[in-house]
Amino acid sequence: EDSRRSFERKFVAQLKSAGVEAISSEDAIPMPADLQLKKETILNAVNQFGNDAVIITHLIDKEEKEAFTRGGQVDSGYYGFYHSRYTYSYARDPGYSSSSKTLRLETNLYDVKTEKLIWSGQSKTWSKDSKNQIINDVIKVVINDLQNNKLIPPK
Repeated sequence: EDSRRSFERKFVAQLKSAGVEAISSEDAIPMPADLQLKKETILNAVNQFGNDAVIITHLIDKEEKEAFTRGGQVDSGYYGFYHSRYTYSYARDPGYSSSSKTLRLETNLYDVKTEKLIWSGQSKTWSKDSKNQIINDVIKVVINDLQNNKLIPPK
């Protein structure tokens, strides 16, 4: 829920900086406890705020990977290899582990009058950085594509 709110706030801020009037669902629609929105609730919010389009982004896939890198640097030649394994085995250079996240999101833009899909895009984002960096990267790509397709004002 926190990730959704953060994503929406940043998306709305970026849309506004691109010259688009936007409002997040958090500000427009009271979210029920089961997170299941009824069509009437969405339509009431759309009518109340006079929207001409609705953007919906949802998570398709989330993957977290751990990777382990052995210690000891391998230099060229057989002595280099021997030395790197010696360092790993006897000098207590155990290596290190790291993690990364891959998120796949789908963003759809719908026309309010016809309820038809106008634009759709999928993003696959990998990052060892923070969740905020992933969110910022995805929003930037989506807005650029919407601008390139002349669905929102150009840069």
